Amino acid sequence: MRSLALITFAFIQFICTPFSVAAEKSLTPLPAKQADTSKTDAKNDAEQIQGTWKFVSAEDSGRKTPDEAIKILKWVITKDKITQKFGDKTTVFSYTLDLTKKPRCIDLTEGIQKTNLGIYELEGDNLKICIPEGRGGRSTAFESKPDSVNDILFILKREKPPVAQ
Repeated sequence: MRSLALITFAFIQFICTPFSVAAEKSLTPLPAKQADTSKTDAKNDAEQIQGTWKFVSAEDSGRKTPDEAIKILKWVITKDKITQKFGDKTTVFSYTLDLTKKPRCIDLTEGIQKTNLGIYELEGDNLKICIPEGRGGRSTAFESKPDSVNDILFILKREKPPVAQ
């Protein structure tokens, strides 16, 4: 009798195990829903992009800018404007960021002239911007090609503030 009980118990365990495993799996909590970070990203980009940036390289229609010019080219980015310093010449642009698209968008406007619809990539102290100088449409890739919306490519690096002594 006892062996019949053990066989019955083993049989029940054998039959019910797949159902209990399935039940356990169905009771496993679902992963937490990811928080919408787009507002946080926008705030972070708007803050992180601010600072003084030196040019690493620049290309216009696929032609590299000479190193002598790169050395004296600098951007100072504040909350709502970019001040470009090229030697003793200064140009001011207003700008806006848009994180709703991939890649992220930047619109640069000098005075009341036409706005250049560019794209940007900000990773720590590195910034890439591509704009379509004077052409319609928005840049689509981080490259510089003639007669393209991917006309001007800037690669910048954040300038570290001087160390206080």
